[in-house]
Amino acid sequence: MPLLLDPYISRRICFQLPGFTLIVGEVMILKRTSVIAVLFLLVISITVFSADQRMFVALIDFTRNKDSELISSYFASRITGTGKYRLVTRDDRDIAALINESKLSYSTVSSDASQRLKLKNVKVIMPVKITNSKYSTSTSKIVIDGKTKYTYTVTYRVEGSFQILSVETGEILASRTIDHESSDSYSNTAGSFQESYDVARKKALQLAAASMEKVLNELVVIRASVIERISEDTYLVSGGVWSGFTVGSKVTFLLSYRGSEMKQGYAEVVSIGNETCIIKVWDKPEFDIVPGTTFVVELPNQHRRSEGVSKNNFYGGLLVTNMAFQGGIGFDNIGSYRGGFLFGTALNVAFFQQLASYELHGSLGLYIPFNKNSTAGFGVKGGVFVGGTSHIKDQNNYFIYGGGPFVSAFIDFPLGGGLFEGVFLEAGFKLPIAGISPGGLFVNFGVQSVNTPF
Repeated sequence: MPLLLDPYISRRICFQLPGFTLIVGEVMILKRTSVIAVLFLLVISITVFSADQRMFVALIDFTRNKDSELISSYFASRITGTGKYRLVTRDDRDIAALINESKLSYSTVSSDASQRLKLKNVKVIMPVKITNSKYSTSTSKIVIDGKTKYTYTVTYRVEGSFQILSVETGEILASRTIDHESSDSYSNTAGSFQESYDVARKKALQLAAASMEKVLNELVVIRASVIERISEDTYLVSGGVWSGFTVGSKVTFLLSYRGSEMKQGYAEVVSIGNETCIIKVWDKPEFDIVPGTTFVVELPNQHRRSEGVSKNNFYGGLLVTNMAFQGGIGFDNIGSYRGGFLFGTALNVAFFQQLASYELHGSLGLYIPFNKNSTAGFGVKGGVFVGGTSHIKDQNNYFIYGGGPFVSAFIDFPLGGGLFEGVFLEAGFKLPIAGISPGGLFVNFGVQSVNTPF
């Protein structure tokens, strides 16, 4: 269950925190002018503190080695860079004291620790352990014009685990393993072991930090209410910088009705203040957006990322001209969720006349989304294919290489979820200009998964 952060509810709680009069009483011994100044600064600081409802996250490195320190650093940079969180680390004196007093461990939060962390406005704790780090190497060689070229690959792997604990209840909200590796290569003519080692290690540790952020974002979801309609496709929303929103944050609309919730539509924060923001609607929900009763909910892991969209296509089809069957897997990368230029690759296998053709496709094109979210749209692309075809001649089997250009148009639309999030239909023309390969008119139909690395 995600932790929904409602800025209005949280603000009411903050204004009711105990201890304010005690603080005022402590400054009564000062001169009158000083008291007024201190009280003014105190009120201002409390107001600011109360308004800023971004969640405090306590990241605790229980390993304290170089890899865990780097993972913590990468993680801290990622989550503070979003503007969604505020971070407390083990370097904090109170956190260190709780650990030394054994009131805070990898899997437990004592009641005393919970109370003390609440005073610091810490909501969740993220302990991390790195149990193993290692690297391996491999070597390959190739002979060109009598000269041997060696390629050396360094692979770095990091293993461990992390958890997310609720300060309020002590409950383990999430528990995940860390198991990431990355590789980099050098040769006997370029690069070095140390350079490749450093690159592979850095990539593996960054992958670990990214996986931690992903899980946290799925648990901590910002919710705000629609205040008023500004224009046909823009609305004023109750959450702003102090809620964790930023320009570019992605949200969906939430309607609660008789104990059930419905999420539909898609919008983006285009202008922001401390307590409010303006969203632009790209895909309207089926229900009416009513100020005061309709909420917006942050879309997890779509918080200040690259705006590209990747579509993974699994298809089967028919080469109409040759009455041959084909199938394959393709990858279309679109520059923005608003649509735009498309770069695609595909692996294709065709069967005709008891023969088989194996092809690699590369393409450039244009994609126009129907709903400004790249979940449904129309695209055109053109490119080239290269490959080889088995060919029987004089009772001998030959493998003939060749290729040529192709053009196509396609349409896709979502299914609503699951492993495959959409379907698509493609039609085009393929012209082999070298080798023997089935060509002509073709039609493909398939399923699609969508990655939106916002």
